[in-house]
Amino acid sequence: MDKSYFFSGSEPRRRATVCGGSPPPIRINNNHHTHFDLLALLKPNSIHDGTRGVIRRARTMRHQPDGYVRSFVDNQLITQVDDDVTDDQLPFNTKCPSDFAKIDIVAPNELAQLGVIIPKISDPEWSAPIREATSAREMRYRTPLADSSLSAASLDSPSVRKAIDDSIWGWAQASGAILASPSTSSITSLHSPVATPSSRTHISSPFIFDGSGPPASDIPCTLLQGKTFEGWLRRRKTNDELLAAGSIQTNKWPKCWMALRAPFLYVYPNQFSKKADLVISVLRCAVTDATDLKTSKKFVFRIHRGPISHYFSCYTQNDMKTWMHKIIVAIEQHSLQPRPPIKCTTLSHVESGDADVDSGGGTPKSNTRYLIYDVNPGEGFNLRRDVYMRVANAVRTLREEGEDFVLVLPPWGGLYHWGDRAVRLPWSTFFDTRSMARFVPVIEFDEFLQVHGNDILPLVIYLQHYKEGWGEHYEMKWDKRECLEDAQRVYRRDTETKKWRGWFFSYSNILANRFKCISFQGDSNTFVEMIMKDYPNEQVLYIDRLETVMHADFGDREYWRARRSMRYAPHLTYLGDIFRKEKLQGNDVRDGTQLPDKWETKKEDEAKGGPYICLHWRRKDFVRAHGDELPSIKGTAKLIKTLTKQYSVSRVFLSTDAPIEEIYRLQGLVKGQIEIITYENEDLGDGEIAIIHQYICSKARFFTGSHVSTFSFRIAEDREILNFPASTTFNRMCPDGNKDCEQPTHWKIKY
Repeated sequence: MDKSYFFSGSEPRRRATVCGGSPPPIRINNNHHTHFDLLALLKPNSIHDGTRGVIRRARTMRHQPDGYVRSFVDNQLITQVDDDVTDDQLPFNTKCPSDFAKIDIVAPNELAQLGVIIPKISDPEWSAPIREATSAREMRYRTPLADSSLSAASLDSPSVRKAIDDSIWGWAQASGAILASPSTSSITSLHSPVATPSSRTHISSPFIFDGSGPPASDIPCTLLQGKTFEGWLRRRKTNDELLAAGSIQTNKWPKCWMALRAPFLYVYPNQFSKKADLVISVLRCAVTDATDLKTSKKFVFRIHRGPISHYFSCYTQNDMKTWMHKIIVAIEQHSLQPRPPIKCTTLSHVESGDADVDSGGGTPKSNTRYLIYDVNPGEGFNLRRDVYMRVANAVRTLREEGEDFVLVLPPWGGLYHWGDRAVRLPWSTFFDTRSMARFVPVIEFDEFLQVHGNDILPLVIYLQHYKEGWGEHYEMKWDKRECLEDAQRVYRRDTETKKWRGWFFSYSNILANRFKCISFQGDSNTFVEMIMKDYPNEQVLYIDRLETVMHADFGDREYWRARRSMRYAPHLTYLGDIFRKEKLQGNDVRDGTQLPDKWETKKEDEAKGGPYICLHWRRKDFVRAHGDELPSIKGTAKLIKTLTKQYSVSRVFLSTDAPIEEIYRLQGLVKGQIEIITYENEDLGDGEIAIIHQYICSKARFFTGSHVSTFSFRIAEDREILNFPASTTFNRMCPDGNKDCEQPTHWKIKY
């Protein structure tokens, strides 16, 4: 990501026509001036001296022959030329006036003939004081001034997620709805559903969206709290708006200031407007830069659901990509967030589609049960993914036995390898939880807390090994035992409340009524048997150290069904696809790496992969633990040369935790025409970057990983799902001097 650059100073200055993205400095009289400096020279109360009037401005349009002129009155066309038809070019021999840049004052009688009301020339956008960004968060997330018209805080940044109140995600409006606006400049689409507040909804404050009702469109832009992204762009008017204008000349692409707040886009005429022209819910909408619109506008993206579409044009390609990314992130973050109040009766039917939302009571249905779990704090991201598959299959078995269990997804955070130390991250940050819910019903932990109704857990069970070990032979069993030292370190009883305290995903307010230790030795079937025999009436079970439970049938059909359901979050695959396209020449259609829309459908055709190879190159602590099983930097460079020649590619995607110095050394040893490419993104957390790395590696022409790395194992599984040849998937780098080291087992997919 490009670093941000800022202007600083205490004196008041006028706002430019872009926020966070002003043009670069210009040179006047041998002195460098920014546009902020020039704007500071303007008078605060009026742009012009003397008698007010309307200026006719003539300018050359970029899609027309040089010299062709269009006239405007107060930014409205006098002579209409269709902006959206690029084929209707005027002939290049069109005669045009030589003084096409002339600016004249329109006489009052001309204004009367045109029916134009003399406007107030004082423009609040120019005369209003500018608020400089001074806080650490604003300074961190300002976009580069030279190449953007956006002002934003990163929605997917853990620091921002933590700061935004949970209730902001609560309410979900009908997808693609356009809120009726009291603004006289708003014309609601005749074909768009209009979201109107129902009798049961309420907004406690017009300026703070608390999740209990639809947002209002009469919130002034300056008072709109909870904004995660905003900036200038152009919005194409809908066909109904254009038809409503009739024969009146109209600008099809009016400039607007748009703000993203929760799952809603607020479209204002400018950043000082009192009311929004439109408020658009983006839930369940698709966002794409592929449009069938004939237009001269560049950097156009489309938000649509069914027949309803909205088109927006950005000022730079970077702006377009950023807007699309932020909207996609918002869709994912809010799609499965709690929508209070929720009836639990819907959660057991997630497999059939989207969970219904009801405003009835929050008391759970008596036969609905909840299984919450956690693992050893030292376990990494990818082993935790494997543990999920074990417990998901246990829940599947329990449901087949008639137990209406819902799996509560433990929030991510506090992982050893994560430098950002983020906590309380929902699973939707990394995975498509709607896809997961088609295997077994799942809900996020925050959603469970709303369903449960309080912060007291009835029972915590801590799984531990047998103190005496396995004995002479391994057998499936469990017993209630005295807690060993590990459990006593993690949980303690509060002397005042007599309740139990623990980690509980960093939620300090959560307590437990009862705490028990069970020595456990077995697989997921043993675990199911334990629950059905010993805890048949517990509605909520919190099981800690669930990594103790093994797979019942590793690699069988149900293992792969659980694995295939764990598709990555769309906002991460979108970023991965953009990177593959721009840096690695990847293309799903050409590379044969397209997945079916639903994971239940088998991918029949064999994948070829993009024109690059991928290496998962573990370093740092892995070198200390498994150094004799890894190649040296020099050995890795030699392997890269061999593989690029073998597969006739010149690009290598390197997924690694190596220090930057080691990457430079590796690139220096490779030399030649081979390009080593890595992926970094300062706006994403460590877990999100890890997912993107795995996604990119899963679509490479050839992949090789590191010895016994679960990160490499997950990539191999992704490639097996994509139907790559085993020879390009199940590989690992050998140490120097040993070309025939043991390779990973070929765990073939089962359907």
